[in-house]
Amino acid sequence: MRRHTLLGADGTPLAVLTFGEHREGAPAILLVHGWARSAAYWDEIATQLGRDRLVVVPALRMHGESLLLQSDGVDVSIPLLVADMRVILGGLGVTTCFAVGHSMGGQVVTLLADREPELVRGTVVLDPAYGASADEIAAAEARRRAHVATAEAEYLEQHPDASPEVVRRYADALAAFYDSEYLLDHSIGAIQATGPVLERRRRPALAVYATEIGVQTERALTSGAAVRPEILRWDLGGGHDFPAAHPGPVADLIGRWISRTSAAR
Repeated sequence: MRRHTLLGADGTPLAVLTFGEHREGAPAILLVHGWARSAAYWDEIATQLGRDRLVVVPALRMHGESLLLQSDGVDVSIPLLVADMRVILGGLGVTTCFAVGHSMGGQVVTLLADREPELVRGTVVLDPAYGASADEIAAAEARRRAHVATAEAEYLEQHPDASPEVVRRYADALAAFYDSEYLLDHSIGAIQATGPVLERRRRPALAVYATEIGVQTERALTSGAAVRPEILRWDLGGGHDFPAAHPGPVADLIGRWISRTSAAR
């Protein structure tokens, strides 16, 4: 594992981990963590996948080690995260990759592939944060408050020496990211905004869900897509955070799908 500090789309410093080495003919793998998580979420998965190729694992802005690189609050939004991924990959000399995202990271890699089809060979989304129903959107503000409070408490438990200012900036950023996922004009989290993006998919995709409703929603939204995804229900348990609960099987699934997809070109 190697540690890097790279500048994001607007010059914000970001912590990035890389695993493995670039190999000729083997696209890199980008792993994008979810809301209120960190690059460490992927450690075991990245180590396993890095045996065969370069794996790039950013700490998203205002998350994990990137939070500690930023002395002031910075702009946060899903579009900025997408732009950060493009800049980070370019800074590392990556010209083609498979992009894997969990939760909020599922939005990021889906939009990255939508905007940069020459960069992204294919996507894997693990319980992605899109396709929310009208009832979920109606309750989004209350859900945001509850989720931010929980994430703030978890951060304080993990970082008891964190200053009140850092904790406040972190909580504010999480609230802004949540809004960017679901409640703003550019958001794709609501089901009516998710559909058009998924229908435009031009690259292979694997969508893995912890719930049957997730499977059915993805299937309904992509029934008319030019490139329909492979959709799987995760059945080993672990809930929404099944990648952290079962890193070995998840890495196996990702690696096998990438190998199969690469061979089919």
